[in-house]
Amino acid sequence: MNTSVDIQHIEFVLKFQDSLSEVWDISFLKQRNIIPSHWEMIKPPIRKQDMSLFAFQNGIYLLCRHDLVAFLENLSGKSSEELESPAIMTRTLESFPKISYQGIDMNLEGNTVFSTEEECRTYLLDILLDPTDRHASDQAIVQSIANFVYALDDGFFTLTVRNTKVEFPEGDSAAILSFNGNFHRDVPRVSNEEQRHGLLQIIQNWRNDVESYQEVVDQRFLKRLDLMPVSSVSQ
Repeated sequence: MNTSVDIQHIEFVLKFQDSLSEVWDISFLKQRNIIPSHWEMIKPPIRKQDMSLFAFQNGIYLLCRHDLVAFLENLSGKSSEELESPAIMTRTLESFPKISYQGIDMNLEGNTVFSTEEECRTYLLDILLDPTDRHASDQAIVQSIANFVYALDDGFFTLTVRNTKVEFPEGDSAAILSFNGNFHRDVPRVSNEEQRHGLLQIIQNWRNDVESYQEVVDQRFLKRLDLMPVSSVSQ
């Protein structure tokens, strides 16, 4: 029985106060040392208006606009020591020393798999609603979605919980509880050097945020899985 959230993706989003004028392409990314020279794309970049999306063979996606840059990394089969996106975000900061920043986000996407949609739905309803005071209309609830906003010393952590279903390319599907976490921190209006120093500290402490996310999900939402029959939840 899997009683701990399985984190699928991690994303870092760096928001700029100033608009970037540079044209982001592979040559620019490699010349600025934002990405290593050996990285290759799996397909040509997607460009729409002022947005560009790059997909790399190592499972990392880069989204850039005039006001932000985001790196999303697939965690499948990777340990925390193998993640590359924190170092990439650090190099991005170092590449733009004169830019004013607005904020930084770290997003986490994780889930836990159930054997049936009904078991998944019922489990989440029992967490969100008092099982001893259920209404007849609860039987008609197909999906539950709840947002929880937690205060941090320097920002906010928002957790969105929902029961849903994922479809796989081979045609199979699975019922899951989905946990999308967002750590948001605004950047104070100080000098560019002070902003970069503060942002670098946030990026360097990314593991603390991951541990906080995992602690909340496992202890607040998945702890009751220990009490369920083994057959009720898939590995």
